[in-house]
Amino acid sequence: MSLITLENITFYDDVTIKNTDCFTYISMSETAIPYQGWKIHISATLENYQDILTKTMSCCYEEHISFKFINNTKDLLDIFSKKSSPIEVGKFITIYPENDKKFLKILELLHNLLDGFQGIQILTDHRYKNSNVLFYRYGVMNATLINGERPLLKDLEGNTYPDIQGPYYECPSFIEELFPDKSYTSAHDNNEIKMNNRYIMKSIIHQTGSGNVYIAFDILNEENVIVKEARKNVYINEDISAIDLLQNEYHTLSTLQKSFIPKVIDEFFDDENYYLVEEYIRGERLDCLKNKFNLLLSRPSIEHDLFCDNISAIITQMFEKLELIHKEGILLEDISTSNMILDSEDNLYFIDFETAYSKKSDMLVETTNNHYPSHITSKFEKRDRIKLWYSIIDLLTNATSLLKFDKSGFSTVKSFLKMSYEMNFPIHIIQLFLNDFNNEKQFDLSTLISTLPNINLELLDFKRVQILETLLTVNSFEIPGTSLLDTVDNYLAVKYYDLPSSENNLFDEILQDKQNDNIETVLAKLILKKDSYKKHLDFLDKIIYSNNTNYKYKYRVLQILNNHDGEETLFRETVKSIKITDISFEKGIPYIKLDQYLSPYLTNGNSGLIIELIKFSLKHNTTEFDDFIKILSLGIDHTYAKSTSLNTGLAGLGLANAWLYFYFNDIKYLNISVKIFNHIYDYSIYKANKLVLIDPLQEKINYSYANGMLGQYYFIDHLLTLIKKGK
Repeated sequence: MSLITLENITFYDDVTIKNTDCFTYISMSETAIPYQGWKIHISATLENYQDILTKTMSCCYEEHISFKFINNTKDLLDIFSKKSSPIEVGKFITIYPENDKKFLKILELLHNLLDGFQGIQILTDHRYKNSNVLFYRYGVMNATLINGERPLLKDLEGNTYPDIQGPYYECPSFIEELFPDKSYTSAHDNNEIKMNNRYIMKSIIHQTGSGNVYIAFDILNEENVIVKEARKNVYINEDISAIDLLQNEYHTLSTLQKSFIPKVIDEFFDDENYYLVEEYIRGERLDCLKNKFNLLLSRPSIEHDLFCDNISAIITQMFEKLELIHKEGILLEDISTSNMILDSEDNLYFIDFETAYSKKSDMLVETTNNHYPSHITSKFEKRDRIKLWYSIIDLLTNATSLLKFDKSGFSTVKSFLKMSYEMNFPIHIIQLFLNDFNNEKQFDLSTLISTLPNINLELLDFKRVQILETLLTVNSFEIPGTSLLDTVDNYLAVKYYDLPSSENNLFDEILQDKQNDNIETVLAKLILKKDSYKKHLDFLDKIIYSNNTNYKYKYRVLQILNNHDGEETLFRETVKSIKITDISFEKGIPYIKLDQYLSPYLTNGNSGLIIELIKFSLKHNTTEFDDFIKILSLGIDHTYAKSTSLNTGLAGLGLANAWLYFYFNDIKYLNISVKIFNHIYDYSIYKANKLVLIDPLQEKINYSYANGMLGQYYFIDHLLTLIKKGK
């Protein structure tokens, strides 16, 4: 990374210079930057940015106008490239005039200074006259992000408006346009946009800084087409432009001419941007079909067999058609579920050939995404096949989420294989998978071939100790959760296991506040046993009998009544209310309903309800809920879930099955619980020689009780305790 500096400029004392990792800010001390106003953006190219910066700096200094610029070549390349968002692309220099008069003056001065320079179109701004680098808009100038979001524009009455609506120019309704006679197309105009006198743009289906992908109507052939755009002067890397890459797709498609790839219809330039027109293929991208092809869904036997037949045929198509492309000497490189389409008859199509290249030439761009490792040892055709397998893993399971923590791909492959064996995935597909991964040097296939032995207590306890040893190395556990009740759960678990935390007085303010007794605050006090439930019977009645109360609060009422030796009648009334208002059936199985979803989980679903019913039954020596518990248990026999957490994931299901085993002494529940733990354990990595459990839905390692490793430990700890008690 090289720094971008101001060359041959001597500053006087009234100039303040501030450098950050990305920007250099040049402030004129006697000039305050207003909160909002007309501002100027200047773009450039990698060849001319230094000249443009030097000229712009001289002009701003003479006029005493503050500005900022990107101060290193890495960030500059990013802002000039496809990586950049459409609302940020091209913005090299930003100028902050203090009023309209200075804005108009410096705009014209810069237009004369920068005449003839090439740059990138800034999509959120309007081009000034015929300049290729000079753009402007009205927007926020002197404000910081609030919770990661852009600050808002304000009118004279204090009403607020979005600073940027989208990647297009829009003058705010409360501001008078300074160039009212100029012509431009608003994003809200309904006029048809016709390109090349032939294509009427209907909709945008994908946006990037380097160009959009459109659905358009071809007037000549009277059919829908796909129009891909590559904007001038936008880079892919230092050596390749967006236009280079899209033209490469044109040549590749023209060479291949297969029935399972889009046909080329046309190519043209408009305003120096390049456009490629391709056949419109009716169907859905595979990344939009993940729910349909989820391998981990519990399906009846006949339905499972049909699923396996269907997905086997699709995977076979993938590799047969990839082989046909390879026979033409073409390698795809950019392979993902978003680059494949399935039509209504399950015919598979490959799309997006920008990075495809001839085996006889060098790779244009090495591509990567979140669904396969950044380093794949295989070359050429085998590299494409490995990437295709990772795309299949991403389509069928959530195992690619492990790449966030284990970038080698080993954990992903290991988990997918185990899932495939357990879900009775076709063995010939598994064998094909193993054959292709045989040459991946970072994998020891002998450790990947899954066996599913019965786990004994000693091994379970060994894994429990591994997890505990990791938890004991955590310096301080975070108590705050996504809600007050999650926070309470985290606090009680840390206290239960006597673990370190810096949040010792977390609930003092809440417990002392007598005026703000909202539903979560009251429940928190009762769960913490800082108040008697009898003082809040009217409040609890409102929770129990209201049709609008979220189930998660009724679950907490059951928890409180069990923990406080509460009234049996009130517990039964709460269960009755849940049966009436919070249960929905799917294929004859009752689930707790959450809006449009059905939940088997702990704090918002079947699992938590089952545990509280069992605790009540044991405490009061009653079997009145046994039939209800058994039918609820049909909804928690899932051994896979998107999350592995306790409160809203797999660990909660495992804990409920452990309680079911203890209560009914039925080995099937123990088998489910142990299998669930093993699946949670599969989502593990080693960090500093310590075993760490992770949650596929988390972006980083989480050690909390509600959503992290402490909750997963609580499950295995209680599983072993209940097994021993059952014995």
